[in-house]
Amino acid sequence: MFKTRLLSGIVLVIILIATVGTGGGLLFGFLALISLIGLSELYKVVDVQNKILGLTGYLGAVVYYGILYTGQMQYVTLLTIAFLVVLMAMIYYFTNADGGMTVQRLTIFFTFFVMLQFWNLFNARVFGTTDSAFKGLTKSYGMELIVLAILGGQFLIVQFGGAVFRTEPLDWQTWLIIIGSSSLVLWIGELIRLVKRLTQK
Repeated sequence: MFKTRLLSGIVLVIILIATVGTGGGLLFGFLALISLIGLSELYKVVDVQNKILGLTGYLGAVVYYGILYTGQMQYVTLLTIAFLVVLMAMIYYFTNADGGMTVQRLTIFFTFFVMLQFWNLFNARVFGTTDSAFKGLTKSYGMELIVLAILGGQFLIVQFGGAVFRTEPLDWQTWLIIIGSSSLVLWIGELIRLVKRLTQK
């Protein structure tokens, strides 16, 4: 076990030294990959790698590296605080409700978190502009693929991944409530961009 870890560490250091010279996107991508591998190792130690908490952590790390890569950091602090307040309020409510944090409540929390990131993806697409998040969406095939993968993956994990991911299937009314309430992230962004467009004319 020690020998395997030592060899993998040596290989990673060699690859890192090779990528430092090139810099740019290759180095950034490699550092992000190493971080996710390290996160995976940590999650294996505490046994959350296949649970909702682990998936949430992976998603958070990917979003963090996405924010770093775009270099648009001016609104990150405010959005992060608002995002954390909403999530902490949900945890507080579910933990103190009758029955505590059940699998169904954890599933709702997890799905709400993913859907917040899903809608924020549309905002990130036009970040730093006054364009609508829907402008040119039909011509952005990469974005369409990502949207379908996130929605499809989340649905499959929640509805059919219970044994592996500790989720419980949600009824269609709960899905609609989660999708509708989390989409406020997008509509607030759209409203802000609309006001900016109107005031710039």
